[in-house]
Amino acid sequence: MNKGLKIVIGILIALLILWAIMFLVDYIRVSNFKEPIFVIHTNILKDGGSYTGYGLGYRVEVKKSITVEDGISLEKIEMYSFNKFIAGAIADKTNNLENTNNNAEGNNARIVMVDGKLYYDIGKLSTIDGRCGVMDGKITSNVNPNEIPTKNDQSNFEGNYGYQYGKENQIEILINDKWYVFETKDAKEKNFEIRFYDKHPEGVQKVYAILDKSETEKYDYSIFAYDGQVNILIDGEETSLREALLNNKITMEEIIEKANKDIPDALSYDDGGTKEYHYKDGGTTEYHNSNYTIIKLNRLDGNRDVYIGASDLTLNEINLK
Repeated sequence: MNKGLKIVIGILIALLILWAIMFLVDYIRVSNFKEPIFVIHTNILKDGGSYTGYGLGYRVEVKKSITVEDGISLEKIEMYSFNKFIAGAIADKTNNLENTNNNAEGNNARIVMVDGKLYYDIGKLSTIDGRCGVMDGKITSNVNPNEIPTKNDQSNFEGNYGYQYGKENQIEILINDKWYVFETKDAKEKNFEIRFYDKHPEGVQKVYAILDKSETEKYDYSIFAYDGQVNILIDGEETSLREALLNNKITMEEIIEKANKDIPDALSYDDGGTKEYHYKDGGTTEYHNSNYTIIKLNRLDGNRDVYIGASDLTLNEINLK
């Protein structure tokens, strides 16, 4: 090996070690509810200084607030690497609400991740009567009270409690014989619209994965585009559906939920609006409107994939093995 090559390799190794140190330092700081050091601050807000920090191969979302009583305080901090959540922490604040006194983890904000969404304890007990006794799911793992759950059915408080879906953007968890209401932070309905373009992204096949289930832990199914390109318009900003899903701007559950909400029954609309069809294969559903079709599989073989295509796409056109 000549001397020049050794120098180049040495420099590359030194840079790699330096990057690893920077990444590790910021990772540890975020995990311990401290702001990162080796990031460039962008999108700085006037709410006390919330910002997005970009490092090499990672980003950190920092949420702050400002009040007359407390001045500027750090509320929440999250770290992502290649759009995957890897670390985070929230402020340890006293919660004096009467209905949360049974929190076994003390006074930290209680959070649960279900179906890729974070649900927060809002300090209220459920008012639902005549409840079904069958649980929709169960908490299976726990993280520390000051951490943010990163996996489905994971909480930041102890206990493997069962839960049921409540109102839109809510779940209800049975804790010590009481039903506590948990709600997403974005409980206000998003204003979004699916946009399908009859063109292919360059170099892809007629049917391609917008998001494969192997790329994320949020979904146990894949999401495909059929013979075109799928974008989404959220609050006036258009982006690819893939980017929106990876950056947690929207979830596929919210898209399907809105489709269900927009369709009161399985009848066709004669005003050019949305139409819904059901198949006797386990429960596959087609949602049609004037611009696109969403096909949500629910087959007896366990296939739960989603296909999005033109307004005239049907299940018969999709070549399923």
